[in-house]
Amino acid sequence: MNKEHIQNLLHKYEQGICTGEETVALQQWLDVLAERGGDYAFAAEEKQQVKSKLLTSVLKRGNRRGGNVLLIRMRQAMAAAAVITAAAVAWWWFQHPRLIKVAADNEVVRMVLPDNSVVWLNKHSAIAYNNGFTQHRYVQLHQGEAFFEVKKDTAHPFLIQSGEVTTTVKGTSFSVTKDYYNNGIKVSVLTGRVAVSTGKDTMAILTPGWRVKYVPGVSTHVEDAIQPAEVNGWVQGETVLQRASVMEVASWLHTHFNVTVNNSSKKYTGNYYLSFKKGITLPEALRIINLVSSGQHAHFSLHNNEVTID
Repeated sequence: MNKEHIQNLLHKYEQGICTGEETVALQQWLDVLAERGGDYAFAAEEKQQVKSKLLTSVLKRGNRRGGNVLLIRMRQAMAAAAVITAAAVAWWWFQHPRLIKVAADNEVVRMVLPDNSVVWLNKHSAIAYNNGFTQHRYVQLHQGEAFFEVKKDTAHPFLIQSGEVTTTVKGTSFSVTKDYYNNGIKVSVLTGRVAVSTGKDTMAILTPGWRVKYVPGVSTHVEDAIQPAEVNGWVQGETVLQRASVMEVASWLHTHFNVTVNNSSKKYTGNYYLSFKKGITLPEALRIINLVSSGQHAHFSLHNNEVTID
């Protein structure tokens, strides 16, 4: 099939109007790619369009057949054997509907995944995984924060996708955070080793006590050392933010208190060290933030359940 025909089929599949014959043709195309082990014969922008169409079809169609594309190439020895072709994973997602799990508004939720790995979801957080999870351990973090205690299985790497960032492990404990306001991704490690990548490029191999922060559109990422409480303190109700930007703080306020945060002052990017105990109220949290910000020319104010930074 040529590119135009493939794009047309993907568009029809997204709309749910593919005939049975067309669906088989699309699946056969994916099978050929999976067997060949190659990438798309598309330009980078077109590849992204294919990914977006497949993802959109899954989200729109719920439990009907849908797909998602994953292309991960790890260049470090740790992940050299864990290359997954886009076509193979797309085919898997065609065949296995996704299951969505969302944390309740005002509580942290503990879940046991089908492979006996444990995931803790922070408030207002959501993940998705397939019902053939033990053979294809792939999770998407759609929003918020999750802490994973991964059951070791060397034959089946555990992958977490959040935006442009893929995290690959085999048995470890770590957290992944997706900031609400800038779509920044933060991966923090408590035990074991974690490979973090964007597309084909390995961004970092993290060990205990280290994290990486990545913001889409920013050319560089940041690796730094952290306290254990930064990784999963929130599971017990304690929040620790180390060297956090203004938008990271804003995202935490939104997630924790379900408030809108408007940053009317773009001048100060922030470098916050904050610690909040369980049960803290929004006014109390803002007082602490403003105390820390007093020399930074940034002020957080609350009006009608909306926080303004000026």
